Amino acid sequence: MLLRIFTGILLCALPCRADVNTSIAHFSAESKVLQQSWDAHAVKVREAPIQYPVAHLWLTGDSQTIQHALLNAQNTCLSTTLLAPLLLSTWFYYTNDHDTLRLVMTTTIPRLFETCAQWEDESGLLSPGDIELRKALLRWTESETLSYPVNDDTALNQIYAKALTETARLCRVLGQDDSLYMKKAARVQDALQAAGVLDTLCHPQDQQILTMIEDTLGLRYTWPGATTLAIQSGMVKEQGAFRLQLPNPKGHITVNYIPGAGYRYTVPKGVAVQITEKEGVPVVLQHESNDTAHALPEEVTARLTALGWQERVGDKRGVWIDVDHQRFYILDGLSLLWSRQCATASAGVGTITNSLKTPPGWHQISDKFGEGSPWGQVFRSRQPTSEIWKPGQDTKEDLVLTRVLWLDGLEDGINRGNNADGVLVDSKQRCIYIHGTNGEARIGTPSSHGCVRLLNDDVIQAFEQLPVGTPVLITATQQGDK
Repeated sequence: MLLRIFTGILLCALPCRADVNTSIAHFSAESKVLQQSWDAHAVKVREAPIQYPVAHLWLTGDSQTIQHALLNAQNTCLSTTLLAPLLLSTWFYYTNDHDTLRLVMTTTIPRLFETCAQWEDESGLLSPGDIELRKALLRWTESETLSYPVNDDTALNQIYAKALTETARLCRVLGQDDSLYMKKAARVQDALQAAGVLDTLCHPQDQQILTMIEDTLGLRYTWPGATTLAIQSGMVKEQGAFRLQLPNPKGHITVNYIPGAGYRYTVPKGVAVQITEKEGVPVVLQHESNDTAHALPEEVTARLTALGWQERVGDKRGVWIDVDHQRFYILDGLSLLWSRQCATASAGVGTITNSLKTPPGWHQISDKFGEGSPWGQVFRSRQPTSEIWKPGQDTKEDLVLTRVLWLDGLEDGINRGNNADGVLVDSKQRCIYIHGTNGEARIGTPSSHGCVRLLNDDVIQAFEQLPVGTPVLITATQQGDK
């Protein structure tokens, strides 16, 4: 798999835009090493967004930090670095801000390439000769140590080719002539190939977040406004399951990776997806709606109505857990209010005690535990303990965390009391909960021991919206045992 050239950039010191409303990415991994690596670098991005603007954009959706830098390029390293066109392209395809794009493309970018032209050799490659000039062309901040090698011109020209190609693409967006940049890019690429250099330059070691997002997962926006997402996923070896949620202007992009099962991508409605499949890397794609209250599709309304939704819920609040799609819905009447991925039992659906299956049918929330408890609070027999779980902690135990909503079956012989054979099928006695989990990396796939798992952030939100007595309907195409 060819890895894309680094598109991140560190900028000279600029004021941080602290007034921006941003979402925060969420990452959970079974691998302690992977989790700790991500957390450490996420802290760096949060503490210094102006030094890691592309990672900051991916993690928060805050485009104003980069815009501020682009509009003040004359006071920053952006006016002299080859990384400027790459940053501009990434930013534009997220924001669709044509006015800022046009301004930067008619000021900063032409001056940059005019400067580069004086260092081109006869083959079109940059050959500045002086190491300080190389550093200037690969400059992130004046205080940061460069991670790219600067003892020769290889990395410099790989980035030069990419910068020219991205600039040509932006010219086409604006309806401008791209021929100059395309010709230069072709010359540089031909010269690199003649020298035996392949396009394999990936993110430097201090950009692990971008390595994960753009190289391993192969994510890239290819249409202005972040409305088209390209996916080219690579295999993650010996890292275990992980789950990544990234903000998008229309909602969130969620990536679940399960060893042996491959990737599951969930994107908001209105975001188109271009998938490049790799042999041996299964990819499943699904779209989700946003959280704005709206009517359900007619076929869903008909299904819920046939199952007695009007009689049991009416115009009040209810929960629908769709096992087939591993989705948790909060509805007001038949209007969707809130929806998240969940995880039901890996053993499927069923009601018999000790089956480790999720019981189908009508339930209600009989009790709630954990109000005000800290994120990651460990519960045993519904009581808080002195333990607080944190991502990356090594434990094989299936923990009940953060909040607990205890379900009570409402259908005699199906999920309440005993069945016709006298076997216990009572959901409450089976201790079927909605709860937070230490298995966040597997949310979105059947992986519980019978309960309904939510992300710890999500179970807090669900807890606040669902009073005791709220009806809960669990459905599945395959009903399992009775």
